[in-house]
Amino acid sequence: MNVYYKNFSSVLDINRVVNELEFAFQPIVNTKTGIVIGYEALLRNYQNIGFNTLFDLFDYAHSINSLHILDINLRKKAINLFIDGFKKGIKLFYNIDNRVIEDKNYQRGFTKEYLKSLNIDPSLFVFEVSERHKISDILGLEIIENYRQQGFKIALDDFGVGNVCLETLYRLRPDIVKIDGFFIKELGEDIEKKAIVESLVKLSNTLNYQLIAEKVENINQIYELDDIGINLVQGYYIAKPEFITSFKDKISLDFSLKRGTHSNLKEEIIKKVYKVDPIRINDEVSYFINVLKNLDVDYLPVVNNNNIPVYLINLKKYIKP
Repeated sequence: MNVYYKNFSSVLDINRVVNELEFAFQPIVNTKTGIVIGYEALLRNYQNIGFNTLFDLFDYAHSINSLHILDINLRKKAINLFIDGFKKGIKLFYNIDNRVIEDKNYQRGFTKEYLKSLNIDPSLFVFEVSERHKISDILGLEIIENYRQQGFKIALDDFGVGNVCLETLYRLRPDIVKIDGFFIKELGEDIEKKAIVESLVKLSNTLNYQLIAEKVENINQIYELDDIGINLVQGYYIAKPEFITSFKDKISLDFSLKRGTHSNLKEEIIKKVYKVDPIRINDEVSYFINVLKNLDVDYLPVVNNNNIPVYLINLKKYIKP
């Protein structure tokens, strides 16, 4: 840690830290429309002020009872950078360290008043909560509920890993749940992950919250998520976090959910299809045995006298060793 920040507790030092930190913004997109519904504000450049990780910075601020004043100033910076986004009705997702509510300098109502002074609807500001520092006490839940009562939206981040579990979902009652990238990776190949994500979709319909898939990295994940019923996504496939000052209401995506005929896939399927003459339901057993001797197939169709399929014999299961 940089020796300079041993005197980090003064307001002047906080201001210098806030000035040196930068926000990069990553879009959250509706894949059905291509419309950006929000941006997550992600802090960058903390290494330049003497911290190895962002967590180190917040841990240190917490240790000297300066976490709340640091967070308040960072909120103001993010909000001011995002003015154009708010004007277009785009949401700002802001990560909050749960420990701010324990800070002796904690004050309620600041963010609402600040947004009001800028004529910004509080429903466009989303507090993104994780459980790196567990929200299990009554006071913490009470303050989160207070945010909700003021009109803010609550998002539960990194759902499904670490401490972020069903108990948190039950107690927090978020408006939005962000599914951790662990469950999105290899979604198409891992039937267990897919089953879990499908269950979250059913749960979201019952409990009335939105789902966002995090760390989406390729088009196949987009298609898998669309099939499951998730169309809000965030990740490098859409866009990396950027230092931007102008927010558009749409971005041009390089994929389409109109999947077309998939001609290459069709050609692969045709290669694997083989024609087999069926046997009839009234054919003699001797004929059936003769057919088996001259065919190397796994399935044999059976038709009635009107050439309508009535059965498919699985030869692997019943006859072949």
